[in-house]
Amino acid sequence: MKKLWILWMGASLLCLHAGLTDDAYRAYKKGEESRAFDLYNTAWQKERSLKALYNIAVFYEKGIGVRKNRTKALESYRRVYEHIEANARHTSICRDPLLPYYRKTLKKLTSMEGKREYQSILELLKKTCGAKAEKRGGICTADGKIASRYRDLAGCIDCLLVRKYPKISKSFFSLAGKREIYRKRYQQNGSKKDRQQIIRINRKIKKLIIPLVRELKRRQIVCVRKAETGMDLENCGMNYVHCVNALMGCELSVTECPEDSRIPECVQVWKRRKHLLTDREREEEIRQIRESMEREDYFYADCEPL
Repeated sequence: MKKLWILWMGASLLCLHAGLTDDAYRAYKKGEESRAFDLYNTAWQKERSLKALYNIAVFYEKGIGVRKNRTKALESYRRVYEHIEANARHTSICRDPLLPYYRKTLKKLTSMEGKREYQSILELLKKTCGAKAEKRGGICTADGKIASRYRDLAGCIDCLLVRKYPKISKSFFSLAGKREIYRKRYQQNGSKKDRQQIIRINRKIKKLIIPLVRELKRRQIVCVRKAETGMDLENCGMNYVHCVNALMGCELSVTECPEDSRIPECVQVWKRRKHLLTDREREEEIRQIRESMEREDYFYADCEPL
């Protein structure tokens, strides 16, 4: 592993297994309500999908694909509530794609049972995530910032990039969210199956984000043109390394040199950092960056997403 300064853009984003819940939704849209209900049940039993559990509650409550059963509807809503209650005080819940379902669950339980605790948790979510979080718009907020639920996954993607590559950005955040779930599960149980899922997702991400990382390379060139010292030049490079490896979900380490170190290697590092750049040195750096773009050399072999 290269010794580079990199921040790990970890996230505790809670996601869902898309397969069965998507199949259930498609069946429902086709009018196959009983089949949709069965698929949601399978998604809950096999994948513990909270989205599926919420829909089971709705189906029981309204009698969609199954006979109305208020008791079973409440039972399912309460199970969703258990998760909400356990996570409501953590800001990570604001980035959870299921946040709208949590709000709906709390409103349903409040109207069906009238318990004060449900309204209290709903108010807590509003306080934690902000009033605007109730509307789940796009990736960017009205003031041009990445929405809080995506922020930890962004890896230096800003709203300028999102507007230029909307489909790529949307696909990236979807894949990155799933990757974090598999990573979390892998860290807990060491499952080879989860590891393979992470690797597959990262292969998709690597192909998907080429236009984004090319844009980051262009920004690196702009940064180099403004660099005045060796330290500035180093920061331009490290910003790019940080961004790309964050997008790939990698964690890299560094052995940093204190400025007052007497170790010969560190003395040389600080000498380069304090060196005032010439125009020729800047142009040479830009030439190397452009050559790397021509080679499509954007990623790092030692990038380990696990």
